Parts: sequence; C-alpha cells; structure tokens
Amino acid sequence: MAPSVVRSLLRTHEIYLRYLRCLFVHEWLRLACIIHNEGLKVTGGV
Repeated sequence: MAPSVVRSLLRTHEIYLRYLRCLFVHEWLRLACIIHNEGLKVTGGV
C-alpha cells in the first residue's frame, strides 16, 4: 500500500475513534442526567 493511503486510513480511523469517544461520553452524560432527574423525582427535590 502507498504511504499516503496508509496515512489517510490512519487519519480516518483517528476521526472515527474520536467520534466514538464523543458518542460514548454523550451517552453516559445523558444516562447520568436521566438517573439524576429520576432520583430528584423520588426524593421530591427540585
């Protein structure tokens, strides 16, 4: 494979991993918010 192709693939892979990590963090934050809100409903807090 040509070096430029390898570099291009690596860059795509890097972007993909970064995107996955963002998605993962976003999902965890969303879950944390939902759990937090449910907890507030149960305890009657604002």
